[in-house]
Amino acid sequence: NGSPWQNDRMMIKKRRISIQTAVMQMAGVCARSEHCESEIREKLRQLGLGSLNSDEVMRQLVEDDFVNNARYAKAFANDKFRLGQWGRVKIQAALAAKGVSENDIKAALSEIDETEYRETLARLASTQAEGVDLEIYRDRAKVIRHLLSRGFESTLVIEAIAELRRERADAMYPEDEDD
Repeated sequence: NGSPWQNDRMMIKKRRISIQTAVMQMAGVCARSEHCESEIREKLRQLGLGSLNSDEVMRQLVEDDFVNNARYAKAFANDKFRLGQWGRVKIQAALAAKGVSENDIKAALSEIDETEYRETLARLASTQAEGVDLEIYRDRAKVIRHLLSRGFESTLVIEAIAELRRERADAMYPEDEDD
């Protein structure tokens, strides 16, 4: 059927475009939504620009502040936490996979409010644990795995599950009140 790279070559447009045209196109893309350097480099590759020309386009886009990895990381972390309810571990991994620097990732993650983060985790844990007996190891493990897959830190997940178990125990066996 051909080489495994045939589809990649077919995706790349055959026409050559000028550096200035590429800068204008990518500036338009970046004006619509935040993009990191690796995403823009991939778009330039698909346009058929070589690495030297891509470097020049990227230089201009960064210089004109159309591409800013720190700003991108903050927007990405905010969106994934608030809209996708991702934990810090998953956000960090996704940003690292996009080639964002460790400093930019740390700065973006530090902007997530700790109280809101823990409340989100508690809410997700409670929702996932509905109709589940948390005293049964297998059921508890299933909830824990789900929360870990959402990218929450294991220590916080264990704390959230322990708190749910305490709340359920307190609801089942309320303390006797003295008259």
